[in-house]
Amino acid sequence: MKFKKIIYARKFDGNPKVSDFEVVEYHVADDLKDDEFLYEALYISCDPYLRLLAHTYVVGETSIPGYQLSKVTKSNNRKYPVGSILVLNVGWRSGGISNGSDVLYIRNDLPSNVPLSAGMGIFGMTGLTGYYGVDRVLRPKSGDTLLVSGAAGAIGSVVGQIGKILGCRCIGSCGSEEKIKFVKSIGYDDAFNYKTESVTEALQRLAPEGVDCYFDNVGGDFASQVLSHMKKRGRVAVCGAVSSYNATEPARALIMQPMMFLKSIVMEGFNIFDDIPPHADEMYAVLRKWAEEGKLKQYEYVTEGIESLPSTFIGMLQGKNLGKTVVKI
Repeated sequence: MKFKKIIYARKFDGNPKVSDFEVVEYHVADDLKDDEFLYEALYISCDPYLRLLAHTYVVGETSIPGYQLSKVTKSNNRKYPVGSILVLNVGWRSGGISNGSDVLYIRNDLPSNVPLSAGMGIFGMTGLTGYYGVDRVLRPKSGDTLLVSGAAGAIGSVVGQIGKILGCRCIGSCGSEEKIKFVKSIGYDDAFNYKTESVTEALQRLAPEGVDCYFDNVGGDFASQVLSHMKKRGRVAVCGAVSSYNATEPARALIMQPMMFLKSIVMEGFNIFDDIPPHADEMYAVLRKWAEEGKLKQYEYVTEGIESLPSTFIGMLQGKNLGKTVVKI
């Protein structure tokens, strides 16, 4: 059978370009060995961390990594029969053969009130990451003020919803007026445009008594400035640092340690590779219940065709998306 994959064709120099990627065709035999199954991609995820990992890619060899929602089309594996819907860690490819070692989650039981792509969004790494960061790292109390950077993106759109479910007052940071309208429409109490209003001005206006919890997706000077506006014993969940992913020089930020010890601020980083897998099943059950109750929704930006993955990925890094960015195959 014939499939397509995306490889790393040229070294990124700052912002990735479409020419840095190449679409390659490949063939797989459909005569399966024991425990193997044939899968075809339904949706492929575009995530900022793929840019962060670029230093590990080998030009001309590395297939772009990542997660996809796939359907089993032929199987010699009793655990994954034909028709199974799976989240696979197989990268940007339209299909292939697996022995099950690439399977992250089975998603045969998605609620009927969400799109299939939710298996790659609120019920995939995006939703699990948002839930873990809020519930397990920030541990907010009802009434806490929760600030979220990158609020209109994949993680931010989930974190805001979860924060509201848990009783927080949610403030989002965004890069445009369109995104401010978007985050308010999905439940954020307020938001500001960091391009037209400084962190200090915005938080003096929106959180004059201070911020209890900060979910950090961007890092850099923005994150450092937020610390000045946090309450005593505030909590920070470090999920990403997208502001520096395309930097060609080492990123520099304000010194944050004095504010951390003066205010007894707790800052904790976490990632999808080490921290989330042990808790994935129990967190999925909670997310699924919230979705069935109509409290948690999938917000997404969808393009089509594996060839569109590079341009979609680049646009996502530039902040052109609202919600989770996925490519329908």
